[in-house]
Amino acid sequence: MKKILVGLLLALAVLFSGCSQTVLSNLTPQYLPENPSGIYPFTLSTHLDRSHVIDDTLKAEMVINGQSIPMSPKDGFETLYGVDFRMPVGQSEARYFYRLTYQSRDNGIVRDHEEKSQLYTAKLVNKYVLSLASDRGPVGSTIGVMGRGFSQSDTIVLGDKEVPTRYLSSLSMEFTVPAVEGGKRYDVYLRTGTGDLMVGSFLVDASQLQVLPASLDIISGGKSLLVFSVDQEAPAGGLPVSVKTDIPSSVIMPDVIIPEGARSVSVTVEGGPAAKGRIVATAPGYQSVTVPVTIR
Repeated sequence: MKKILVGLLLALAVLFSGCSQTVLSNLTPQYLPENPSGIYPFTLSTHLDRSHVIDDTLKAEMVINGQSIPMSPKDGFETLYGVDFRMPVGQSEARYFYRLTYQSRDNGIVRDHEEKSQLYTAKLVNKYVLSLASDRGPVGSTIGVMGRGFSQSDTIVLGDKEVPTRYLSSLSMEFTVPAVEGGKRYDVYLRTGTGDLMVGSFLVDASQLQVLPASLDIISGGKSLLVFSVDQEAPAGGLPVSVKTDIPSSVIMPDVIIPEGARSVSVTVEGGPAAKGRIVATAPGYQSVTVPVTIR
């Protein structure tokens, strides 16, 4: 029994020697922008150990709508194959898969091979995004989006936030950068009734929050005005400003929020017991500001 098992393992080793796993990767997006010609490119990427492959036997094809279509090598890329497919009139969706066939020679033995990809779906869309007018900006800035097929119900999503969006035409729209953390890059999507379409990525630049006066000197029981301002109009819902102090019993002031559409807000600060310290003001997308405080 042991001799039979050893013989079987040796036979399997000979059978599979010189062959490695073949990987077929689809480089064609699921959603294809409609065009007047009705012709769409499909691209296949292959990973194959060619050391034992008989070159002139290697063939790639796409099987779509039950039809096998030969694919040609891409110029300068021996691992890439492509084909242009004309979508039948009235058809907006098609299912397809790729097939790779070849022969290998190992120890003088020629063998046939066939590899198949998983099943994919291609969908034609008459709505797509071409580009962002800018790929960076501060909180509160207005950014244009260019594309095709926009509707008034479409909105922009930045990161995980659906942001204020203005429809301008079927070819353009714009959105306002919301109050999010600055110095970070966020993915941007177009949210439609049929799903989200990737727009690109957007870097939210950290801006400088301004506070005047630069220092506070108040008598105990006295009051002083403190102004918080930003360069851009505050986004929808307003811009909350977090104010912290190391002398909380001596600095008495309300919560601070710059109203939506405004660029500044003033608040009254009342002095409590005599003390020296500071307040630190921060806002989403803005660098913090430190203001020295003296209560006499």
